[in-house]
Amino acid sequence: MKLMYELPAADAAVFEASKGADERFMYCVPFNIIDDKFVSGYMAITDKFIYKILDGKLLDKFELSHCTDFTTEVMYGNCGFYANIDGKATLLCRFISGRNLPRYAVMCKACEILSEGKGGDPIENSEKERFCEKCGRPYVARTTICPFCQSKKDIYLKLWAMTKGLRLMLFFPLFVAVFSVAFQFIVPYIQRIAVNEYIQPVQGTPQGEIAGFLAIVVAIVSIDLFQRALGVVQGRLSAISGNKFTLMMRTFLFEKIQILSLSSVQRKSTGDLMGRINNDVNVVQSFITGNLPS
Repeated sequence: MKLMYELPAADAAVFEASKGADERFMYCVPFNIIDDKFVSGYMAITDKFIYKILDGKLLDKFELSHCTDFTTEVMYGNCGFYANIDGKATLLCRFISGRNLPRYAVMCKACEILSEGKGGDPIENSEKERFCEKCGRPYVARTTICPFCQSKKDIYLKLWAMTKGLRLMLFFPLFVAVFSVAFQFIVPYIQRIAVNEYIQPVQGTPQGEIAGFLAIVVAIVSIDLFQRALGVVQGRLSAISGNKFTLMMRTFLFEKIQILSLSSVQRKSTGDLMGRINNDVNVVQSFITGNLPS
């Protein structure tokens, strides 16, 4: 869990101007609410003071030696970070509960240690972040993946690497689509020739010979048969490539599960693991064979 955020330039300048030369910068965590407004402020904590900074201004400064009994209180829609200052309960800041409650729970313990004058190295917490640092949205459950901020280019490159040996079959529908677009222009052009030169010639032009008309009919029928054959081949190749891709993905997932620690596997039920292998792979296969070519 991140306990040392980087201050924006304006906030950093105010903090450096206010901080004593003998103070050690220990923690920096965000707060999000003042009165009824959402803000982007920071609580910068040294071994002697707590600095409350917002938009390049020092809103408050609390001396740790005068503070005791640090607590967090869950309120309606937000939380409060409290301390007893000279025997009086004081609200230090308010913050959004889902993102920062675990962070401030650690801060309570850290500030208690600092207020007792014990100092030492900053506390480190190995708990994983649950929200994206860039956009603030929650990660996909039990992962550190943000689908909104993750590079789509990296995802497609990984997907391309996984399709080795199946690329011709997977991209055959793309070739079929290109031919279909071409035939949409070719067939009307041939029909125009048939009408203007054989069925109803333009006034002043001689009617074409029957052999040419038969050639046009054969060409139209051939194109139609060729399109149908391409559709059949596409269906068979999609089924084959889909099955091979499913087999490859399930083997890959099974091998990943095998290298997990025993504690990681025990935290999940058998049904959950089977669902990952079956359902998740089916979703990816549907995208690869159905949507990706389009």
